[in-house]
Amino acid sequence: MEVTIRRAVDSDEEIFIDFVLKLSEYNRTNHNNECKYDNYEFVINSIQRKAYETFDNRNEDIIIFIAEL
Repeated sequence: MEVTIRRAVDSDEEIFIDFVLKLSEYNRTNHNNECKYDNYEFVINSIQRKAYETFDNRNEDIIIFIAEL
């Protein structure tokens, strides 16, 4: 299986956002229930907004890589 790593292009935005949200959900499953007292919908919305901002403002200092199998 060959892996290609490349810089993200504009058409990768939804893939990147989906990955960020799935990563957040995965991380949350590893938290104890007593740590889940927050408003998760608010948290997800904040993470999604920040991910869009990060993707839209990539430059020499913010580089997003995509790995393809």
